Amino acid sequence: RIGSEFSAGSVIRFECNPGYHLQGSKAIRCQAVFNGLAQWNDTIPSCAVPCEGNLTDRRGTILSPGYPEPYGNSLNCVWKIRVTEGAGIQIQVISFATEHNWDSLEIYDGADATAPRLGSFSGTTVPALLNSTSNQLYLHFHSDISVAAAGYHLEYKTVGLTTCPEPMIPSNGVKF
Repeated sequence: RIGSEFSAGSVIRFECNPGYHLQGSKAIRCQAVFNGLAQWNDTIPSCAVPCEGNLTDRRGTILSPGYPEPYGNSLNCVWKIRVTEGAGIQIQVISFATEHNWDSLEIYDGADATAPRLGSFSGTTVPALLNSTSNQLYLHFHSDISVAAAGYHLEYKTVGLTTCPEPMIPSNGVKF
């Protein structure tokens, strides 16, 4: 690398922030061109939010399509989260805003939409934390044909189903 330029043979790798998926090459190489200026062997990739996913990592991020811009109209998105057998899943809602009564995110406590529903969320009212009773969650987002909102940002993590998290220390108190 020379200043802000890259010499022939240099390789640049790309990855996306959590919740986004890379579209295009993970790496590009600066190539020498006979009697010309060096150039990259491929176009620069982009990062986009998918409208579906099968998530198996211990923790992850789910964003509304287009996030942080408003989501699109007529969406029908499904995310399936599956973690280690015997574990549970906790979803933390970082932000949430959909068109009230028309666009909704439904969360089911199991592998599909036949599982018990943890909730159907629309507008801006949603609990800060949602907990599964199994190692799977099924999320379905639907938007209608008009009016979009800011969307949502959710974080999930694997939690123990038979253990309690460590309690916080109360203000002006101790725990022992």
